[in-house]
Amino acid sequence: MLAISSISGEGVQELLRASAKVVIKLRKKMAKKVEDTLPVISLKEDESAWKIEKQGDVFVITGKKIERFAMRTRFEDYHSQQRLRDIMAKMGIMRELAKQGVTPGQKLS
Repeated sequence: MLAISSISGEGVQELLRASAKVVIKLRKKMAKKVEDTLPVISLKEDESAWKIEKQGDVFVITGKKIERFAMRTRFEDYHSQQRLRDIMAKMGIMRELAKQGVTPGQKLS
C-alpha cells in the first residue's frame, strides 16, 4: 500500500515505479500467452506427389499414391498393366519418363 499526496507530490514517484513494475509483468505475461496461442502452419504431405530417380538403367518411381496402385496391380494380367499405365499417364508420370529418356521395354521399378 502506498500513500501519496497529489498537492505536494509526495509518494507519486514511488507509485509510478510500482505501477511500471506491474505493467512490465503484465506485458511479459501477455506476450507469453500470445506465443503459446499462435497457430502453427505446416504443409501437409501431398499423397499424390511422386518422384522419379534414374538408378543405372532403371527408373525408380516413388510416391504413396502410385505405390498403392502398383501394389494392387497384377503384372501377369495385360489389362491390369494397362490400367496402371493409364493411371501413370493421368498423374503425369509417363510424360516425365519420356522427358527423362525412357525407352519402350526399359525397366521401371
